[in-house]
Amino acid sequence: MNPLLQPKLLDDNHTLPFPEVKNADFPPAFDEAIKRARARVDAIARDPAPASFANTIEAIEFHKEELDKISLLFFNLIGANTNDELQAYAKEVSPKLAEFSNDLLLNPAIFGKVKAVYDRRESLGLPPESFQLLDKTYKAFRRNGALLVEADKEKLREIDRQLAGLTQEFSDNVLKATNDFLLFVTDEAALKDLPKGTVEDAKNTAREKGKPEAWAFSLQAPSYGPFLQFCTSEDLRREMWMAAMSKGMKATTAKMRLSSPSSASTVLGYLVTKVSRILFWKSAWRDLPRK
Repeated sequence: MNPLLQPKLLDDNHTLPFPEVKNADFPPAFDEAIKRARARVDAIARDPAPASFANTIEAIEFHKEELDKISLLFFNLIGANTNDELQAYAKEVSPKLAEFSNDLLLNPAIFGKVKAVYDRRESLGLPPESFQLLDKTYKAFRRNGALLVEADKEKLREIDRQLAGLTQEFSDNVLKATNDFLLFVTDEAALKDLPKGTVEDAKNTAREKGKPEAWAFSLQAPSYGPFLQFCTSEDLRREMWMAAMSKGMKATTAKMRLSSPSSASTVLGYLVTKVSRILFWKSAWRDLPRK
């Protein structure tokens, strides 16, 4: 059985089975998880019972638990221990995930149910946690285009498909820039305050690169962090910092155009919201160690 599709993906210590998972396990696992989640979305939309917190908000919250866990494992691997095969599949699956998300958030029947519960929020007697979940769910639909007319929803879907691909492309560019960069230092005095282990690692890296007279520092956190903190040369620190801040910026820039200028401002508002969130989380993850 595919280890990603076992009934209990997390073990008793709430850890994921990284050692058991192979690259080939991901495509069928994602396809099956999306299929299961889509069936639950359809069930929520077709439920004839009046919309309630349980059959709408809770159902939405838990409709893709398997998919979330598989995504968590996959994108953690992409960020920490990736390879060419995983990088290639990430470009394939990211648009699929964006499309599935839109199938929920742009579904008028489901948004109608969410709004019906939201409009009665003050009379439901919900505990604070449930009230917050209801508010968060309603705003997620609104901010992701639920109030757009159908034509603009289709434009937003196309933008999201492109954005999903570009987001992964940007991540790939950042990873490549991180792995490719080395700063060779020949001024030993500038390294006098660095931890001994960091200096030794830098010397070993320089030897491997055919420059035994130097010390080589990378953008990996164990090298980058101590260097910026303890290197006595302002010029060298600036060079390292500029390399870190410009990761992925030298690759070919992709551009998207809205096909209908008349509706551009409406759709663009939702796009700006999405891009802002992506940039926020990328800035939070930017300095984590990557391999």
